[in-house]
Amino acid sequence: MKSFKHKVMLVVCLLCVVLIGLVLLFTSFLLEPAYRAMTRRDLHSELDKIVQVIQQNGLLNEDKTDYQTVTRDTIDKLVVDGQCLEISDLESLQYIGGKEMIAGCVMHKETMEFWKDRYSADNLMVLGLRATVVEEGSIDTNLNHGFGRTTDQWVVGRTVPEAGVIVLLSASMERIEQAADVIQRQMLPCSIVLLTVALLMTWLIAGWFTAPVTALSAAARKIAQGDYTVQLPVTQKDEIGTLTEDFNTMVREVEKADALQKDIVANVSHDLRTPLTLIKGYAETIRDLNGNDAEKRNEQLNIIISETDRLSNLVGSVMILSRLNAGTEPFEPATFDITDFCEELSYRYADICRKNGYQLQLESPGERLITADPDMLSRVLHNLISNAIAHIGEDGAVRIIIRDAILNGENRPVKASEQTGADCREGIVVEVADNGEGIDAQELPHVFERYYRARQSNGKQGTGLGLSIVRAILLTHKFGFGVQSTKGLGSAFWFSAPLARPTKNEASPPENSRQHG
Repeated sequence: MKSFKHKVMLVVCLLCVVLIGLVLLFTSFLLEPAYRAMTRRDLHSELDKIVQVIQQNGLLNEDKTDYQTVTRDTIDKLVVDGQCLEISDLESLQYIGGKEMIAGCVMHKETMEFWKDRYSADNLMVLGLRATVVEEGSIDTNLNHGFGRTTDQWVVGRTVPEAGVIVLLSASMERIEQAADVIQRQMLPCSIVLLTVALLMTWLIAGWFTAPVTALSAAARKIAQGDYTVQLPVTQKDEIGTLTEDFNTMVREVEKADALQKDIVANVSHDLRTPLTLIKGYAETIRDLNGNDAEKRNEQLNIIISETDRLSNLVGSVMILSRLNAGTEPFEPATFDITDFCEELSYRYADICRKNGYQLQLESPGERLITADPDMLSRVLHNLISNAIAHIGEDGAVRIIIRDAILNGENRPVKASEQTGADCREGIVVEVADNGEGIDAQELPHVFERYYRARQSNGKQGTGLGLSIVRAILLTHKFGFGVQSTKGLGSAFWFSAPLARPTKNEASPPENSRQHG
């Protein structure tokens, strides 16, 4: 497969060939017709001006021996080099005067001998032209020079009855023929030089352009081999430079993902090893020792069931988090009252709290409508409440607090001093708080990371994925979230959401949630 550099060179060569072909086509077939048309147009324009001068000022002086001075001076300015002007009598067809291109003028050439040309102002050719003008009123034709040439000189003419004269104006066409011949003869060496220069410049420029791409390719191969220390220097401030910066960012993220994957494997392996060991040990004990002891058998079977549930929860959490991160978890937003929603959730925890002597308190300003996926938001609140119960304080209280707030463009609560009006909007903040042991300040930035346990000194067990799932769901909703905690005084996990307008399909919790109060 040809390299990018070779492909660029091939494209440039083809482009040069096409351009050279177009130039050759223009010089061989289009240049002469274009020049002839332009010359004819100029001749007609000058003829109109000359006729107008004659009509306005007359032609001869009073004794009819010479041109009017004004007429002569004006006409001399109109006729350019390479043109032949003649003015003849309308009745006798005899030459009166003009501004002649004597040398080489086809119109006035009488004979052509081997060693010289003879010219006559009243030869047969020009007399025929004058007669044609008198008969037809005007003329627009080319003069035949002979020897196969038919466009040596172009002539236009017209009668001026007011002055009783015939005006003929002609121009040579040989210059364009000579120029076309010269161009065609120079095309071959020019084409060779152009192709050579194009190839050389393309080789240098393609090498300059492909150098960063080659470096990116080599770096990508190193990454494929597991070397994540690759960082390319950014030397250009263009699309290639941007691509290099993005590549470096990608390498850093891949390195983080690889480290996270190894960490996940290590943590999952650790979490699986303990329950699997317990399950195996108790199963062997039941088989070998306690098969006939109903009390011990049931106790050990309960442990096996508990550890199995723990394994199921871990696998389920990993699957949920994977779907959320991959964007394959169904997302079906609806508008509902967050207060009723939290009341329903509190009702579900009533039995658990009563059995353990806990209190689940709900504080709310009343009905507040938000738009979210009810199932996903339920999982968020379940995880936050479970986390708070696992680290509940001596007072045995967990609080769900719903409060109004001003949200900025990122849906995060802002202080009153930061409110700008234009960039803020109304919303609510839902907070789940406990009065437990709290979290160290240095651990707060990491509590939403996968498998990070900030408060495990108390011996509580968990999958380490609950807050990661919360984070993934809230990012899907584009809701703000965070945590405030003081060591020894408890923690408060919160998320914020903008208020929504009521809709016809407004979602609401079941009726039994409203009976809880």
